[in-house]
Amino acid sequence: QPRPPPDPSRKTRNREKDKGRGTGRKTVRFRTHFTNNLLFAMRERGWEEWVEGQGELDWDIFWTNTKWIYDNASTIYRRLKPHQRVNHFVNTHELTRKDLVIKNIKRKARQLEKEGKYEDARAMLEITPPTYVLPADYAL
Repeated sequence: QPRPPPDPSRKTRNREKDKGRGTGRKTVRFRTHFTNNLLFAMRERGWEEWVEGQGELDWDIFWTNTKWIYDNASTIYRRLKPHQRVNHFVNTHELTRKDLVIKNIKRKARQLEKEGKYEDARAMLEITPPTYVLPADYAL
């Protein structure tokens, strides 16, 4: 069954406080490249959809894909206003892929060892579980 439209009288104090923060608008304006459930959820909340021609940075939340971030990060991040949020940042995969997190932890541990901080380096390596990338590491 389809969901009924949201009841505008049920808005909480926190939601009202956060809407369009710093813009003078009474609602959140969002921008997205997606036409999936995310888009429908934002609309259902009563948020205003950004449309072409409103100004490149005239939005509060931008939900995009990593390709757009790689192509536009050098120009967009410098121009963001304090209230604006983007769901990705450059090299986000360094934190979201377990094999790359381990690689970065090991790199940091080597750096700490070079600085003579052996206890800190050992502590970093103790928190990392064994990690494999299959099928490349299948022989291990």
